[in-house]
Amino acid sequence: MMCQWYPQHRQCGYQNNIFYYYDNYNIIPLNQNQCYSYSSGEYHWSSNDYKVGECLKCSVDYPQRKKNQCTCEELIYQGDCALAGESCLWNSQLAQCIQIDCYMLKTRSSCISNYNCHWIQVDDVMQCLPMTKCSNLPGSNSYQCLAYSYRCTQSDGQFCQELSRLDQSNKCSSIQNYTSCYLTIGSDGVCAWNGQNCYALSECSQITQSNLCGINNYACQWNSDINKCISLNCENILTESACTYVDTTIDRHPSIQMCYWNNSRCANVTSISDTLTSSNCYINSGRTYSWSDNNSTKGHCESCSNDYLMRATTFIVLLLINY
Repeated sequence: MMCQWYPQHRQCGYQNNIFYYYDNYNIIPLNQNQCYSYSSGEYHWSSNDYKVGECLKCSVDYPQRKKNQCTCEELIYQGDCALAGESCLWNSQLAQCIQIDCYMLKTRSSCISNYNCHWIQVDDVMQCLPMTKCSNLPGSNSYQCLAYSYRCTQSDGQFCQELSRLDQSNKCSSIQNYTSCYLTIGSDGVCAWNGQNCYALSECSQITQSNLCGINNYACQWNSDINKCISLNCENILTESACTYVDTTIDRHPSIQMCYWNNSRCANVTSISDTLTSSNCYINSGRTYSWSDNNSTKGHCESCSNDYLMRATTFIVLLLINY
């Protein structure tokens, strides 16, 4: 075991009263010399510079960005805007949700989750800077590129590449060797090697390694009793805080099952209007729905894509009328 929890200090310690904090983003503040050895090879130092970097887990964490994910401008309710803190900021003067400045993001996890930003070393400091192009960032594989931004999912062997949702080239099946295949993000999903061929993972049951099972914590979980990666569903989520939604697939175009906490258990959402409120609409929909009013007691939970289409249609109609 790498750490021990000390409840009286609310800290995680290793030995000799040297404490290490552990947060929800798999970052453990060990130094460059401690990182790999203290974690039994499960973590690595993120930089070639001992002065700058973080101790990161040696596994892919690739949360899928939903196709119809709400933009900051679509978040009318201030509470939803606050929940999108890595991307959005509430402007009290305008009473609007606006896009956050990358320079305001101080952690790697919040920065790489924002598709407009990237996390990079500048002199001796890691900083969150506005994204220019993934192709400007050096990286020989998907794992290195994802450390900059979740937007940079591929590499040409030297520099990172951004993969469009519409791009159907560069499928996992086109990769011919294990080194290029393992943990690469193809146009059809996360790639894995079966001993002879490279293929795209589509189900949790295809994953045989515990570290690879964590590619999507909203879809899969490792069952240590049977040593298998199993699909996550609302019913086997045990805490209210984790009862939000599950991804029903692990490919590049996941669909979701919304969840909600009902009588001390997590259950499937079958009626959005009856179960989702201003407090859980945005998060429990995988950020694809938002509350329609800035008053928590008014409004309803609606799809951002539908709302966008409705506004666009209204705008076109008004143009035609004025014309």
